[in-house]
Amino acid sequence: MSALFDENSSSSSSSDDENNKKVDDNFEMDFIPKKKPQEAVFEEGVKNMNDFLEQINKFEKITNARLLDLWRIKDTAFQPLKVSIDIQEYMPGLFDLLKPEQKNEISKVISVFSFLQIETFNLKFEIEQKFFDPLIYFGESGLVFEDASEDTAGDQEIQMSRMLAVYKDLFETIKRIVALTKNILYQMNGLFNAKSKLYSGFFKKQLYEEIFNNLGQILTTLYIVDLIIIENSNFEAYWQQYNKMFLIAKNDPAKYNMTDRKIKKIQKFCSKIYSNILCGQLFVNYLDQLYKVILNETGRELLFKNKEFNSKFIEFLKRKIDDIGMLLSNPGDMKSHMEYMNLLIMYSLYRKIFDNEDKKIYKKIWALQKLCPIIVLYNNIQVNAGNFLVNVCPLKKKATLDPKDINSFLAEQTKSKNEQFSTQMNLFYLRLVPWIVKMNSDLLKDNTNMTMNKDFLKQRSIMILDGIKLAVEIKRCVKNLLLMHQATGVQLHQDRLKDIVQGIEMLKAIEIEFKTKKYMINQWVVLINRYLSEEINMVLQKGMQNLYKKKKSSSFEQMFYLMKTIIGSFNGGYNILRKTVVSHCKNLVNEEVFSKSEHNELSNFTWMIDIITNWEWYVRKSTRCRFLYWNRSLFPIFFQKIVADKHRLNQLNYFLMSLNDPLDMIINIKHLDTSQRAIDNYKKEIYQAFTSNIVTPICRKIEEELRLQIHQVIISNLKQRNPQRERIQDWAMYTRMSDLYLFEKKVSIKEEVRHYLSKIFYEMTALSPHDWKTYQHMRILAKEKFDIDVLPSHLPSQTLEQGVDILYLLRNLNSYVSKYNYNLHTQVFIETTKDTKQIKTISVNQMLFSIKTHGVGILDSAVNTFYKFLIKKFSVFSEFLYDDFIHNPLLQEQRFFNTNKEKLNGQYPYERSEKVAKAIKKLGTLKGGMTFLDKFRQLITQFGNALGFVRMIRNASLKDNSNLIKYIPKILDEVKFEDVATELGIKLESMEACKMFDMSIRLLQNQAGDATDFLRRIGKNFEGVFDDAECAHLKLFYIIIPPLTLNYIEYIKKGKEKIFKKNNKDAFISEDGFPLGLAYLLKILDQIEAFEGLNWFEHMKQKFKRDQKGIQQRIERLGGAIQNLNEDEQLEDQMSIKRLQDLDKEFELLNYCFSASLILFKEI
Repeated sequence: MSALFDENSSSSSSSDDENNKKVDDNFEMDFIPKKKPQEAVFEEGVKNMNDFLEQINKFEKITNARLLDLWRIKDTAFQPLKVSIDIQEYMPGLFDLLKPEQKNEISKVISVFSFLQIETFNLKFEIEQKFFDPLIYFGESGLVFEDASEDTAGDQEIQMSRMLAVYKDLFETIKRIVALTKNILYQMNGLFNAKSKLYSGFFKKQLYEEIFNNLGQILTTLYIVDLIIIENSNFEAYWQQYNKMFLIAKNDPAKYNMTDRKIKKIQKFCSKIYSNILCGQLFVNYLDQLYKVILNETGRELLFKNKEFNSKFIEFLKRKIDDIGMLLSNPGDMKSHMEYMNLLIMYSLYRKIFDNEDKKIYKKIWALQKLCPIIVLYNNIQVNAGNFLVNVCPLKKKATLDPKDINSFLAEQTKSKNEQFSTQMNLFYLRLVPWIVKMNSDLLKDNTNMTMNKDFLKQRSIMILDGIKLAVEIKRCVKNLLLMHQATGVQLHQDRLKDIVQGIEMLKAIEIEFKTKKYMINQWVVLINRYLSEEINMVLQKGMQNLYKKKKSSSFEQMFYLMKTIIGSFNGGYNILRKTVVSHCKNLVNEEVFSKSEHNELSNFTWMIDIITNWEWYVRKSTRCRFLYWNRSLFPIFFQKIVADKHRLNQLNYFLMSLNDPLDMIINIKHLDTSQRAIDNYKKEIYQAFTSNIVTPICRKIEEELRLQIHQVIISNLKQRNPQRERIQDWAMYTRMSDLYLFEKKVSIKEEVRHYLSKIFYEMTALSPHDWKTYQHMRILAKEKFDIDVLPSHLPSQTLEQGVDILYLLRNLNSYVSKYNYNLHTQVFIETTKDTKQIKTISVNQMLFSIKTHGVGILDSAVNTFYKFLIKKFSVFSEFLYDDFIHNPLLQEQRFFNTNKEKLNGQYPYERSEKVAKAIKKLGTLKGGMTFLDKFRQLITQFGNALGFVRMIRNASLKDNSNLIKYIPKILDEVKFEDVATELGIKLESMEACKMFDMSIRLLQNQAGDATDFLRRIGKNFEGVFDDAECAHLKLFYIIIPPLTLNYIEYIKKGKEKIFKKNNKDAFISEDGFPLGLAYLLKILDQIEAFEGLNWFEHMKQKFKRDQKGIQQRIERLGGAIQNLNEDEQLEDQMSIKRLQDLDKEFELLNYCFSASLILFKEI
């Protein structure tokens, strides 16, 4: 902290380049004819005026309306031009107003303190405008909940480094504040000096309150910086992370293009910033260091034991306590909270300087918090007076205080505020309505006969002030409620949210009323200021008369100078310089000039002229709702409360306007690469909350209303609604709502409902083409009841040759995958034969017709349905392999094969496979004599059939694209419409249409070559899913395939044999779903290599050859004795050879289908 008091710490370095800069001798300056200054200014003014008129003409052409007519538009979002009053006068200097005289010492005193106050004002303005917002919003990204999926590694360090420039500027500004406050203290100490004749002759009798207030205001900004740092937890977290970076950089400086010296220098600077600013103890450290610096520079006698300064300080505190008590009793006073904070700051300064603990003053200041439980300082920054006193300047000895306990007091006040809040909002509403009526009254319209009527001007000024006061009260009431809940940690009750929304709407109603009357009010202001100036002159004349009556008074010369300065300061525009001079002089005028009532009257008129002159700034400040940023989590509930109240629908624009208010603070964010990122995030979340809580519920309710009314007509048995018993709500009121303005977007609820109904009706008609009449009736009803023209779906109806529709297939997917047999090569599904003589088939052409009926949008929905089906079946698949009666035999077979692999020549034996099949068969049979192995084979076949449908859909999509592309001429492969349009000079919308046409052609050409491979996409979705230990049982699947193939061959032989029988029920010629399912499961389980390692198909091929060879050898061995064999034995041998040949053929076909299926899943 001592660095802040070191005046020589920041050396001003001069650039060597500037000192060594030389002028080039060969440089030649172009001759520019000189003009007179007035001519140059006049020409520049004419140019600006012509540019302005040109913009006005363009504006009128675009809007197709005269600018004067546009002022009559009542649209709250419409602001064609900005109108403001700018005081044009010669800007006098401070000494031009004060005109200090050599003999008149009081003029010098006022000059010094007026100058210090203006410097204080400039520094206060700088720190508020330049630093408060970046500090408050540090670490904020505009989102309520940060996206955890984003990679945030290193973001904290980068954001902290971006803020270093801000910290440096803030540090320099605080140094200037510290130097200024020390100077003010020294000046005050010199003024309040018993040895000074000026003090004993004049200032001893006067309380120079203005200089104390000035000091308190600038010191308050230091404490606000502390509160911002403490309130924002990001500073501590980010700072710790940033410090770790130094340790990393020290180990290898070259890697980061740094040197040890640079790292130490930066680290030293950062440590200085943290110890002085980011530690959150700036004000407390300031008081400690101020005491030490003054003690070292002047000793203890000069300032700390100055009894006159001490007594004036106490006198100021006592008067300030009384004044603040009155201010806090007036809820419409804009400065009461800040004045209370100034009192606390000055009391803590007094305690530090004079070390005087006055319990009476302490108790009075403590008791003021009953009128103001929390002090709202800036945005969401608040403090409790009791906590400030306890933390900064506690009593050394215990004392009886009221209230006794701060926490219980705040809890009681929060509860009381909750109970009274609704009543307060209703009272505000009862005051708001008459005010709006008066503002729109004909009595206030411009009338040439009334412009100079003082009563009329007074009425206008009161109207402006009443509106601002009402806005201040409403905003303070709402803000206090939210901040008190935040301070106490008590959750806000939902019943209060409705009242909070009402308060925000009233604030925006006041703002809109002022905004729509802006042009008229700015005309009033000139006349009102003239009227107030006359009133002020009348009071000043009375004061001069009173002063001349006491001409012989010892203070006549000083009072005469003060009055003369006040009168001179009022003769001109009322700017900050004149305002400062008037406040200082008015403060020193005694009761010999003005009575108490006249002094109050003068103060009131100066206050009014300040408010009226800067009415736009005060209106903006009192109606803006920037505090809503810190309550963004409540926005969804706010929207729900608004949309549920049918009487408040058209007031929704007021609340939406308030959401714009935080933007002017968010734009000051410095820690992000650009503040626009935070603004976009903030808007994005509000758009989402608005859509999900207002637009979507309204659209669904209207759809539900249409559907219910139409179904009551169509469905005869449906229960009818009785309007006498059941309340029928008028949903048309939502479609009659005015347009809403959310940030830069214009939202029409009617259009949103139209878009929603058009989308829903299209999708539902596509899903259920037979219900198209129902949705047509709903369209007609929407037009009659809500005046909404819902777009027709334009979907073609079904055709006779279409066959099975894809939607019907999806609804009955279980039935189709179990009752149809797939042929891998022809891509046809054939129904298993039934008792009837007819069977159904499904081919690619039927899928193509379905795509033409429903559009390509049905493809993704269909594939998602198959994907969910596969997931459901996979759970059954996993349970089967997890069963101990299945898992244990498979585990034994795996161990046997791994142990005896070399002996078996790497081939899994048929005997072991048959043994496993018989073991599973012994577990029992199901209905119809099916074994568990049969059911498992059917499950795998269903996998394959489902994938066969997916493959068929993909091929239908390819065929559809190829059918479309053949109508596109070949010339479009080389020529682009965009190029031709550019040559022809086509622009704007026509050019965009050409670009869209080219894009559509290229997209169609690309799709014709390769449509989306849904089969591989389904395979990719399971990659890595089965690597966990929980899926270890699935690793044995490849062992059960040999028994499955034996079961499959047996099953397919029976199916084919039934074809030639009279009773051919359940006959079929192919069942390629099984090999396709095997290939898919092996692929997603990553067991293709493991199964190939069994060499199962090679083993079976060799086995069949051995068996056939054995029979042949038997026949050859018998030789000539073959005639001795009876016919039965000969027939048996022939049948055995035929059976082995058939089995060999079936196994070979299975191997071919399996190999072809594996190709479909390559390169996934």
